[in-house]
Amino acid sequence: GRASLHLFVEDDEFADLVRKLASHLLKTLCTELVNIVCSLLAEEHLMLPTDPDQLTPEGRASILSKLPNSVRQPLVELSKNLNHKSVQPFIEEMDSVSDHLNLQLKRANKKKELQISHQHRETLQEQLRECSDNALALHLAVMVVFQNTMHCLVHAPGGCVPSLIAFLQKRIPADDHFSLLTLQQLVQRKLMAPQDEVAPVSEEDQKQCLDEVKAVATRKKSQATATTAT
Repeated sequence: GRASLHLFVEDDEFADLVRKLASHLLKTLCTELVNIVCSLLAEEHLMLPTDPDQLTPEGRASILSKLPNSVRQPLVELSKNLNHKSVQPFIEEMDSVSDHLNLQLKRANKKKELQISHQHRETLQEQLRECSDNALALHLAVMVVFQNTMHCLVHAPGGCVPSLIAFLQKRIPADDHFSLLTLQQLVQRKLMAPQDEVAPVSEEDQKQCLDEVKAVATRKKSQATATTAT
């Protein structure tokens, strides 16, 4: 997450996208990590088995209030960072908490990162091959294309897909961008207009558009050098 966010930092045009990606990452994966740590400490110090997947903010606060102060305070500070506008303070605080509480968090290395990246892309591509929903297929495809092009993962909500497509415009071949944009317009047209006002698009045209996007995202090698769309 940290690496993918940094890709946007130097471009003011995508400042809003950076904020949205950071917020989503903090609300999802970072929150899951905090819940896992809270659950482990609840079991260790309170003999209280807790399912991290079921842990609400209120439940987390309840656990924190019962922990010894030496354990509670670092976690309180970490939890505060979930409401931050940037991921970096959370990462730094997480490193500090893991050292303070002697948590055995695995440090990523280049080999492991490449393995995770490859597995993630394979999973997304497999989901995409089986997908028949235009909106979901576009979401999956954009994440794959981003990863192939920028060589890092991106964790993004559906609402960020149009901004990611705009970001990719100058970084992928024009034909590939056109395929993504065409499916995006098809999805938006269906979502934003009343059903009776949407001009029908034949199933054949929809399938062709979907197949083109799938082809863009499932190629064995994606060009990292963009052909600028005009």
